[in-house]
Amino acid sequence: MLFDLRKLAREMITCCPTENHEVHSDGNAFAESIRKTALEALRTCTRRQKALATAVVLVLVFGAALLVPATAFAYDPWNYDYTWDEVILLARLVYAEADGEPYVGKVAVAAVVLNRVRSPLFPDTIAEVIYEPWQFSCVGNWMFNSYPPESAIQAALDALNGWDPTGGALYYFNYTQVWNPWLWSRPCATVIGQHWFAY
Repeated sequence: MLFDLRKLAREMITCCPTENHEVHSDGNAFAESIRKTALEALRTCTRRQKALATAVVLVLVFGAALLVPATAFAYDPWNYDYTWDEVILLARLVYAEADGEPYVGKVAVAAVVLNRVRSPLFPDTIAEVIYEPWQFSCVGNWMFNSYPPESAIQAALDALNGWDPTGGALYYFNYTQVWNPWLWSRPCATVIGQHWFAY
């Protein structure tokens, strides 16, 4: 339909109403009228196609959002929308929060940060999640302000590449030191080392 309208418009622009190719005023007005009609039809068709395309995109985006599970998960394995600064910041938190934990516990701490980034309950970036007041007690201490070791960097990268040993946890705490009743009331996701992970 769109191709035909364009062809019609081209023909109307170049058409000649007489055999000897002389342009008479009536024929010229008629051709101009047809040309305008064809071009208006073309514009209407294009607007409708754009509107349809927009509607399809909205349905796909919001339809996909409705299918997302209630628990948040770490970054998609194919998502590379993070910077090296974010990797290092995440690794610094891992180092300060989980230096004495097994490697899987280091990845789990990084995964909690990423789960918070994905959750509507928390800020939308790694930096905003980490620097949110009263969330991570290590922020500002000497370990957090140090360059992280290779194990912490690798744990951050593993979490960014989709490994989430917690299954979507949004909280963690050292169960030998923390007695906050609200944290203990959260449903348990898993226990790794001395960290209790919760939803």
